Amino acid sequence: MRIRRHIFSAHSLLVTVLIFAFIGVLDLIRLNMHFLDPFNNGIREYEITDIMFSKLRSNKVTLDDRIILINSGKPSREELADLITRIEAYSPKVIGVDIFLEGRKDPKQDSLLRATLQQYNNIVLASELGPYLADQNVFLPEMTIDTLFTRVSATGFGNFPANLNRTIRLFSPWEKTTTGESTAFATQLVKAYAPEKLIPLRERKKPWEYVHYVGNTDNFFLYEKEYLLDDNIDLKPIIEGEIVLLGYIGNYSLEEPMLDRYFTPLNDKYAGRTTPDMYGLVIHANIIRMILDEQYINIIPGWLIFLLAFIFTYINVLIIHRIYYRFNQAFHGITRVLQLVEFIGIFFLISFLFTTFRVKLDFGLGILALLLAYDIVMIYESLIRPKLAKWPLINRWIKPKVSPNINS
Repeated sequence: MRIRRHIFSAHSLLVTVLIFAFIGVLDLIRLNMHFLDPFNNGIREYEITDIMFSKLRSNKVTLDDRIILINSGKPSREELADLITRIEAYSPKVIGVDIFLEGRKDPKQDSLLRATLQQYNNIVLASELGPYLADQNVFLPEMTIDTLFTRVSATGFGNFPANLNRTIRLFSPWEKTTTGESTAFATQLVKAYAPEKLIPLRERKKPWEYVHYVGNTDNFFLYEKEYLLDDNIDLKPIIEGEIVLLGYIGNYSLEEPMLDRYFTPLNDKYAGRTTPDMYGLVIHANIIRMILDEQYINIIPGWLIFLLAFIFTYINVLIIHRIYYRFNQAFHGITRVLQLVEFIGIFFLISFLFTTFRVKLDFGLGILALLLAYDIVMIYESLIRPKLAKWPLINRWIKPKVSPNINS
């Protein structure tokens, strides 16, 4: 009975409920119209795991010889047809063209590109999903690519789930559209290269996957289009039997246009970012590598996170209540030190789980509750608890206690 009294406290339980109710109200206020779009929903600007990617990951560069990046610049359709022909001469397993072929332009160039695409059966063209229909929970079919080209080549949508600041953390392998299921650009390329690798991905049954980034352009073979056009350079030993990604990759300077450029967790400035750090083609390369290596990030379910956060908060409130009555003169200082120690402990726990087991613990709820615990306990003790003592039924359940004077 003594242990039970020390573990259970009606006051601490009530304060914990108040904390989570307050967080719920804050969450309702935070909601905006972007909840209708699953490509913007619930994706925050900053996460603790960003520090792991940005600062704590290994600096060792491991080149992936399965994925070859080629910077196409901004080619005309005639130039694009020539680049594809040059790449095909080196016998790649599959070519991914991350250049939107929207609408029809010069008839001669369009016909030349179509004929080139029709000549080969190992080309995947990037497209973009249409607007999201919230009432049907589906997207409109793929767009930004003319039917002139879709009739002769496979396609895959290149949309990334992102927040308003274009931070890319998630990848959607498949999406439902009004005409059926659409396959992502990276997924389509893996299907052509190593279809057996999609079996584990399907079995995970997750609408989204967190991208397990390995690096930027320094982790992949990258060639400028001039290398392809130079007859004195033979890229066959590198390209033969591999995945070739063709698209725009600039030099990351501030003067360079922000075409197809995004923020990722690898950004050196993980807070207050000013410059997008990765081109879309490189993000696709990271996703493909993740699927091929089956290096998925596992997410702890939301219900378990809520349960852990509730228990964690209750224990903290229980401890704070004990400090409040036993060390009232030093209450403020002890509580703040306790919070600081717990913040550091949570950070290292999240880091350990993520870097060692690729388990992502999104414990923002618990951290916010810990931040609020001190103030909610103070409000409860000074305003709410005295009023509860006047209610006979409540008074019988939670015995009133005289609050000490606290010098904050």
